[in-house]
Amino acid sequence: MGWLKDIFDTRYPWKHSRVRQRILPLTFRPALNEEDFAFCESLHEKNIPHGVPKGHLPIYQDSLRSGMTLTLIAEHNSTPVATCGVHWCNENVLGFAYGLVHPDYHGKGIGTTMSFARFGLPPINRDPFLITLCALETSLTFYQSLGFKFLCREDAQDHRFCRADINPFTAELVAYSRDLLNEAGAEVQWDAYNIPVAEETKEMILAEE
Repeated sequence: MGWLKDIFDTRYPWKHSRVRQRILPLTFRPALNEEDFAFCESLHEKNIPHGVPKGHLPIYQDSLRSGMTLTLIAEHNSTPVATCGVHWCNENVLGFAYGLVHPDYHGKGIGTTMSFARFGLPPINRDPFLITLCALETSLTFYQSLGFKFLCREDAQDHRFCRADINPFTAELVAYSRDLLNEAGAEVQWDAYNIPVAEETKEMILAEE
């Protein structure tokens, strides 16, 4: 049956058998108030030893409050453990932004679950689109394992980031992502969020593990 597994895996940009084992029953909710924003900012600071640029906090604070990015908080057993952002760069390009996991939970599947939560957020009946992100050097291998293709390295202020994308991302993959989280017991209000349109900048970084 090994050959059947290999055929199934090739239908997706990632290895189905690997990601399925790492999806956690997280609960996702939007960051809406100063208490939520303070939690997100604390994760930014806690991840500085893991590659997040030290002087980047003011930019992140502006992003949280601008309304130009949908920021979600992920909870595990009712405890907030991570945050992630998503926005439309234009009608055909979805941008991932600011994925931050509490260091105590690095390497446990939180980043994978957050990625598939964002994969499942666009309307399920829309045309294919591109997903883009600017990853820290320390996160590039992680995103490549989820199907992102490395494009180039660029410099922004005091750090270097790696641009990567998945193209195309189809309605089938949106539905797959929703099913994956639903089966794991994750809670996401799939069609309740309005993903804002915001021009992506080089300052939109990721540091997920």
